[in-house]
Amino acid sequence: MHDGGVGLLPPPPPDDEDRSRSLAEGSRGTDRPPVTESEILRISVPDDLRDLEDEVRAIQAELGIDPALVDPLTGRRARFAAWLRRRAGRNRPASPASPGLGRSLLVGPVVAMTLLVIAGFVALLPSTGTAPTRAAPAPAPLAAPTQPPGTVGGLLPDVGLESATGVVPARSLRPAVVMLVPSGCNCPTLVHDLVGQVEEYPGISSALVGSGDPGVAELAVQRDGGNGRLPALVDRTGALARTYHGGPPGSVPTVLVVAADGTLTAPPLAFTADTRLEADLLPLGQLRA
Repeated sequence: MHDGGVGLLPPPPPDDEDRSRSLAEGSRGTDRPPVTESEILRISVPDDLRDLEDEVRAIQAELGIDPALVDPLTGRRARFAAWLRRRAGRNRPASPASPGLGRSLLVGPVVAMTLLVIAGFVALLPSTGTAPTRAAPAPAPLAAPTQPPGTVGGLLPDVGLESATGVVPARSLRPAVVMLVPSGCNCPTLVHDLVGQVEEYPGISSALVGSGDPGVAELAVQRDGGNGRLPALVDRTGALARTYHGGPPGSVPTVLVVAADGTLTAPPLAFTADTRLEADLLPLGQLRA
């Protein structure tokens, strides 16, 4: 600005004190009391936030947000996304995102992981149900032969044999191969051979019978002997050894082949390393494939 060739500077802007003074002076000509600084700085906050509903609806309309599809969390995300699109200069309207879209994308992985965890725990738990067991076949009726005990076709003597679980009737060993072991028999290899031959025919059992010598029980459990695959029984009366002419102490065992009906199928046999029982066992059971 110039006045008669002399430059004039514009007046400096009023400071806060001058502005407050001007407001106070301008209000003297009215009926209202002068406005104080505390009233100028006072912010009115409504007691009920629902009074701001009109302003909120106006902002949502400006941002293109449907109030019915907005929850407190996704609403902020939608407004922020709309603001970014406007800043990027996109003119096409954005389709409102479904609030349940993010949650639905997480449902599948969460369910799959939950099922895997449950399956792992179930696999570690012991089975509580009882597995169906196949009923053991009923034993064949005991024969009533005319031949006396101790002969081919006759029954075994009706004596009780001691076992770790109680008394076992001698006539309950059927079909079976009974090895009468004399005291002092150092014959684990023969016991091992006997068990191997009998196990080739399913359904036929085997047993050792002694007179009370602890060595007989050891033969039944030795690794190079019975290896725990047949019971060791004790005949305290010695009835079986006397009836079938068992050998003296230290001799080889005597073998009895008993059919399913309890009868003796062949004469007592002295069991040696060369003894084979296939011909006697084949009629009693099916050969293992």
